[in-house]
Amino acid sequence: MKIYHPMGSNMMVMVTPGAFHPDVSDWKDELGNALRFDVKFRDGVAEVDDKLGKWMIEHGHAHRTGLRRITNKLIRAVA
Repeated sequence: MKIYHPMGSNMMVMVTPGAFHPDVSDWKDELGNALRFDVKFRDGVAEVDDKLGKWMIEHGHAHRTGLRRITNKLIRAVA
């Protein structure tokens, strides 16, 4: 799944969704500790697992489309 960072650019976002959802085994290690995911955005776009992407969108760490980022750039350019 492609996700888009609200600020665009090249950056890394570190998230631990397993801390919020202990019932999801994909987000835990063999000892039951929450895994940390380092999501690298290139030009504001990252490719992640569908489940992780949906979680990041729901919690405001990313957007489903890049349209909002483009709109914000246009607003700043006009202002």
